[in-house]
Amino acid sequence: RDYFDVNTRYVGRKLLHILFPFVNRKWKRLSDSDEIGSQSISDHPKQFAPPRSDLNAPDLYIPLMSLVTYVLLVGYCIGHSNVFSPEVLGDTVSRGLAMHAFGVLVLWLGSYLTISSAPSIIDLVAFSGYIFPSIIVNILAFLLFGHTVYWAFLLYTTSAYA
Repeated sequence: RDYFDVNTRYVGRKLLHILFPFVNRKWKRLSDSDEIGSQSISDHPKQFAPPRSDLNAPDLYIPLMSLVTYVLLVGYCIGHSNVFSPEVLGDTVSRGLAMHAFGVLVLWLGSYLTISSAPSIIDLVAFSGYIFPSIIVNILAFLLFGHTVYWAFLLYTTSAYA
């Protein structure tokens, strides 16, 4: 439930954070005590602030809405070329979720091999889903400006996501 605890301001700032990560200086998660301004009690496990209060917190709202937007945008592109069928949307969802699952698996394996306390699977699902806004920007660049600008956007968004 905390993964969907977002507001409009958070979504806008997070999308900018995803697309322009080079301008961000703070990458540390905030704890609940940082959000409230009080001291944390050492007897309790550390609880992180919800996404609406912490820009670095993983959320599932942006990945989910970005996946839906991606599917609709692919449907529009295929419909624009006059070869649309409803199965295209189902195929796009299936492929998008399969690639998303592969990304989660790669992140999980990488964190398992390198970090002593690996993040939760839900956190990895959120982090892996942040690729969809970049994909949407690339598709829009191709639709609006053509191949040359698309390749420039692709180079930028790939380096931003890395």
